[in-house]
Amino acid sequence: MKLCLKGILIFLSLLLAGGNIMAQVSTIKGSVTSKDDGLPMPGVNVTVKGTVRGVMTDTDGQFSLEAARTDILVFSFIGHKSQEITVGDQKMINVTLESLLTAIDEIVVVGYGTQRKSDITGAVASIKTEQLERVPQVNITQALQGNVSGLNITTNTSNAEGNSNSILIRGQNSITASTTPLIILDGIPYSGNLSDINPNDVASVEILKDASSASIYGSRASNGVILISTKKGKLGKMNINLESYYGLQTIAHLPDMMDAQTFYELKVERYGADYLTDTENEGYLTGRNTDWVRLATRTGSQMQHNLTLSGGAENSKYYISGNFFKSVGVARNDDFSRYNFRINFD
Repeated sequence: MKLCLKGILIFLSLLLAGGNIMAQVSTIKGSVTSKDDGLPMPGVNVTVKGTVRGVMTDTDGQFSLEAARTDILVFSFIGHKSQEITVGDQKMINVTLESLLTAIDEIVVVGYGTQRKSDITGAVASIKTEQLERVPQVNITQALQGNVSGLNITTNTSNAEGNSNSILIRGQNSITASTTPLIILDGIPYSGNLSDINPNDVASVEILKDASSASIYGSRASNGVILISTKKGKLGKMNINLESYYGLQTIAHLPDMMDAQTFYELKVERYGADYLTDTENEGYLTGRNTDWVRLATRTGSQMQHNLTLSGGAENSKYYISGNFFKSVGVARNDDFSRYNFRINFD
């Protein structure tokens, strides 16, 4: 009798618990609109977090979904920030999704002014301050290398630390004529060395790659155009920024060289003793070994100090910068030093 009563009580408890759980599930309705224009968003995924249950909004941005009070609804759509909302006591949930497609509204310098990136029909690549400041660079070309499609940068062998690198936009355009692109610095043609420009002063770099640039700059732009815009002061209190760093440079891997005796024996074995020079014979007999790689290389270093002052009021803005950069290359006699001082008033 006791066992039967206990079984009935357990059954009733489970029944009541199940009814309580079922009572917590309700129909949640709502709508999803765009934050940009306030219009309904069809096709938005509305799912219960941690489950496979979900629906999509209709053409009017409306949805209806069964969910419990403790469930979390996830609203997601391509190109928009996802949102998570706990159901709680809500029966109607209206959501506004924010667009992630900020890149199309980016302002790009195009030679005759500025345009939204979405409005540009020509081939334009843009590098902003954030990309330039990720890693300390000797010059601007190092920051561009590998970041722009169609841009070929070749490092010359002599004085590699501070040389003027060879730049090609969309390949070799001529056999005998110049293939160097036109460089515009703050709206003025620049014929100097790019390594003389302080990368910390650069706000953005735009590369005009197609023939449309010739309509602005003429035949000088036949090899493309590199537009460099420098930083300017902003409205607000004076901002003082000091950046310093020091680092070492080493060769990742050095070849294992043969000593004089090993080289002598290898050459005799392959070609015979008659093919040895007097210098090689002398080196073998005297036991002289010269490590030419270590004689030509060393542990290099880089050091930079950059100081900027910027600010401004409603009628005037200023930007003042000073920079000292010194690089000691891993190859001997490959040294480069640069001093920059710049004042900009608007």
